[in-house]
Amino acid sequence: QALLEVHPARGCFRLLSTGHGHYYGVVPLASAPPWLLIGSQGKLSHRVRNASGLPAGTDGVLLFDPAARRVAGTWRLPTFYLHDAILTDDGAYLAVDSDTGVVSELSVDVARHAAGVNARSAGASEARRGGWLALGAGEGRARLRLQRRIPTAPDWGILSGGASSAHANNVIASTRLLWCMHNNLAATSVLRLIDRGSGALRRDIRLGGPNCHNPLFYQGRVLYLLSRVGGLGLLAPNGSSTVLWAAGAGWFSKGLAVVDGLAYFGLASKQLRAVERNDAQAELVAFDLARHAVVWRVKMPFPGLINALSAPKVAPSCSWRACATTAAEEQLHAPSEADWLLYL
Repeated sequence: QALLEVHPARGCFRLLSTGHGHYYGVVPLASAPPWLLIGSQGKLSHRVRNASGLPAGTDGVLLFDPAARRVAGTWRLPTFYLHDAILTDDGAYLAVDSDTGVVSELSVDVARHAAGVNARSAGASEARRGGWLALGAGEGRARLRLQRRIPTAPDWGILSGGASSAHANNVIASTRLLWCMHNNLAATSVLRLIDRGSGALRRDIRLGGPNCHNPLFYQGRVLYLLSRVGGLGLLAPNGSSTVLWAAGAGWFSKGLAVVDGLAYFGLASKQLRAVERNDAQAELVAFDLARHAVVWRVKMPFPGLINALSAPKVAPSCSWRACATTAAEEQLHAPSEADWLLYL
């Protein structure tokens, strides 16, 4: 129900935004810092969406100024049930639709105003012709454009539930591959490796249980959340999974980011019904990946699941690839696509 900034060292939270539905994915607008792009999920969030201006039940992207705690505007997304949004190394903005299993690839454009052009008036007029939104005074304008839609469950029609049974909930990206998490609801979760150019399926990898979330590249492997037991798992290229930690069967984990060897993820008591997610009492957990030990657990000041975690001031990729305050270390976490494609 809220977008929060947390300072782990001080143990304090700062409220940035409320009233825009369920928040999913926080990435920097790279060419216009400190602006952020934030996904806003509409499905099941009508009770907590009262300020977005988006039609009921629709997904969108917020153009957000964290310094002023201000939403400058929104774009509608071509999704029905947004579950993740990331920014890839090559600048593509990817949004995952759980209902259709489609990953939408969008481009982010920023245009600077020529001297003497009023940013607000120019942005307002252009918004009616091409989806431009004005940034701050003198900063120019930005727009989000759909480039293509990539199905990640093209064969799911043979099952009774259709693509929604796959419940695609997260995506990560390497140079040539999309790695899409299929939660599969009560069935075993699967990580699908899909060719970014052709859309062809390259490999399916079964995970360590059902209801998994948030794959993330770490030291050439993939961390992910075993949400059904409130746990954290590690997947190797050969398809074997290891449970690093689990809170137990009464817990649910969601939202993951890794910074400087610490995995941060959300944890909450398991909910029986989807609508109860708005009232869940969640915690933020810090887990030391070198020692395989919990460093701390802190209760959140607002109710609701932790859907996503990010560290946009460190790197755009912290929610899908381990990041570090030293750029050289961050390169250690990129996967070897050849290693992962050996086991077809």
